Amino acid sequence: LRYANPALGLTLNASGHVLAASGNAREWGIGLAASYDPRVRGRGLALSLDTGLGSASGGGAFGLWEREVAQIAGSASGETAPQPNLEARMEYGFAARQGLLTPYLGFAVTGSGERRLRLGMHRQVGDLRIGLEVERAQGDDPAEHRLTLDGRIGF
Repeated sequence: LRYANPALGLTLNASGHVLAASGNAREWGIGLAASYDPRVRGRGLALSLDTGLGSASGGGAFGLWEREVAQIAGSASGETAPQPNLEARMEYGFAARQGLLTPYLGFAVTGSGERRLRLGMHRQVGDLRIGLEVERAQGDDPAEHRLTLDGRIGF
């Protein structure tokens, strides 16, 4: 289910899926997402919150079939315990000389106990976008740190 109000920049989504394979193997998940993005040409505040229970659908109904059913059936002898997860992001776009500068902050928490914190920014000038991100991920293992530089150009 989806509700969108472009005038307010508000979008709400509710989704769910079930995949049953041979034997007792089953995969399921439900999710709720909300985003607020009233920006004009990327300028201003944007917020998003995505939460779920169970496995992620991974791109709608098609995402269920990206993995083979045999893989799901082989990885579980029965229905697995639901795993809650939460992901949030806040960004703010500023008009910059000949383009747009957008710093952002995001975090995610999974049911397995993994926590991720992201801090970054991207610069957009026409069809060219350059981004820099710092990420800290921590779960049962020692913390991992990443520094990512990416670039995209549209044509």
